[in-house]
Amino acid sequence: MFKQRYKIINLIESGAFGKVYKCLDTKTSNYVAIKRLLSNNKNIDNEINIPQMFNHNNIIEIYDTFYENENMIIVTKFYDGNDLLDYFNINFINMELIELINIFYKMTHSLILLNQKNVVHLDIKPENYIVNHNDLVLIDFGSANKLDDKKEIKNIGYNAGTKKYSPPEVFNNLIHINSDCWNLSICMLQMLNLIHNNDYVCNNINDSIKQIESEIPKELNYIIKNSLIENPSDRINILEINQELKQIIV
Repeated sequence: MFKQRYKIINLIESGAFGKVYKCLDTKTSNYVAIKRLLSNNKNIDNEINIPQMFNHNNIIEIYDTFYENENMIIVTKFYDGNDLLDYFNINFINMELIELINIFYKMTHSLILLNQKNVVHLDIKPENYIVNHNDLVLIDFGSANKLDDKKEIKNIGYNAGTKKYSPPEVFNNLIHINSDCWNLSICMLQMLNLIHNNDYVCNNINDSIKQIESEIPKELNYIIKNSLIENPSDRINILEINQELKQIIV
């Protein structure tokens, strides 16, 4: 079915998880993105099912899934924009602080949607947002998981996400409804240091905070310091982060 219906245009990304291609759907004449995964991927069901819990412009849209040989094929909407990391690297030299804060604010939109359904993405980082016109689309749910209803914490039995963005509980195979808040604040800290011409010290959060705390609004300081708390139950939640950011930009 893959070769019969989809024509590969180019490789978008390749990694341990598999490969992502830009393809032409010969049936609809539209471009799509196709992710080819090994079928033994332990989180493959969540990667497929969780995005389909949503029908929203801020969450990647899945069109179809099927097996081919030993691969799982995931067909999604193709977004003709840079990921947020590339966008930032291209534009950060001339980027104003308020523009970056607007980006942070938009990053919270998809996380609020996840939070409403007790879902944590667990791999929040700039590479997993696509700049789509004037908005951001959250992609790659390969680490995502759903908490049990009315429970804030869950043991998933393995480490998830990208180490330099991950909160402490993940290294103990635990996830919390506030886990993504840590990842998001690491993203903020990283990008804020870069636009202020500081080196981001990923292994020393306190030093990275000190480098920028006098140069950013008090609301951002509050968000970062209260998201990067070791005990996830003591962190501010994504709704609070959203509201603090909103106070700056309105």
